[in-house]
Amino acid sequence: MDRRGEAARDWSAIEAEAARLYLEAQQSGDWDAAYAWVEQDPAHGYAFAKAETSWELSGQLDNAYLPEVPEDVAGPAGRFEALFSRRAFVGIVCAALIGTAGAVSIQKWMEVRRYSTPVGGEREIDLADGSVLKLNTDSSVEVALRKDVRLVRLLQGEARFNVAHESKRPFVVDAGDISFRALGTVFDVRRHDGVTALTVMSGRVGVDNKGKRKAVVDAGDYAVVSGGQVGVSTLTGSEMARRTAWSEGIITFDGETLEQAVAELNRYRAKPLVIGSPQIASLRVGGTVHTRDSDTFIRSLGATFGIRAVPGKDSVMILPGKASPGAQAAPESPGGSGN
Repeated sequence: MDRRGEAARDWSAIEAEAARLYLEAQQSGDWDAAYAWVEQDPAHGYAFAKAETSWELSGQLDNAYLPEVPEDVAGPAGRFEALFSRRAFVGIVCAALIGTAGAVSIQKWMEVRRYSTPVGGEREIDLADGSVLKLNTDSSVEVALRKDVRLVRLLQGEARFNVAHESKRPFVVDAGDISFRALGTVFDVRRHDGVTALTVMSGRVGVDNKGKRKAVVDAGDYAVVSGGQVGVSTLTGSEMARRTAWSEGIITFDGETLEQAVAELNRYRAKPLVIGSPQIASLRVGGTVHTRDSDTFIRSLGATFGIRAVPGKDSVMILPGKASPGAQAAPESPGGSGN
């Protein structure tokens, strides 16, 4: 590396340290460490002044419109409010105007990252603490790994958490007013239509509502949380397999109505299915579906029930055919997500 490259690298490191020290001092009110660092080198003072200027400028932009933050390193505005103030995030925007390295360093110091999946997609993320996070279709989370706690906020959709055991640093998943606290646990959380569902595969998970413990859910149990109330039930082996099969790209139906099946399939489809007649909505269906090939399942319904699928520009209409309803629809081959 030439001297210019080394100088750029050194200056980026100085800006990063200045941003970290300034934001840390703002949060704690203790400026001794920051001032001691500034006195070590004139370059430190210049970088620290830039960080301070960006913060002061943020006070003028506190009520300004904030643009969308890049997905992989999302700031906390409107999300982790309890962790960092809105002004701290505006400071990042201002720092970007003054020095990109300063902005990036503040973001990295905050350690808040956002991950998401599109409709029909899945994603597995290895977290720095050794935990593994898997997102289902159309889902998003924010992750903040701190010294005292590991925080995940489930913004929408469904996620599986395979939690690395750390007795002194709990793993907490927030889903609206509900929090799930676990140590050395594997569990799923899903948010849907105002209801939050928890499935525990191993270990135990505490369920809190606005900071108050509501229940402790054991391995093999399923909990539904709505309106601050928690309902817990024990799953059979087959029920557990059905609820967790999404991680293998599979949905299994066993006596659900066609209306229920369509609602589940639409989670994975870019072109949703629409039931065009109430005559077929209550039909009972069964079978195994691959989430990426639900068209095969729909075709099997035609063979069993005479149901017709009529493609449109933005959706696929399901209509009754000439065949009279009979037994459950059981596709010969797995199916799942037509687009």
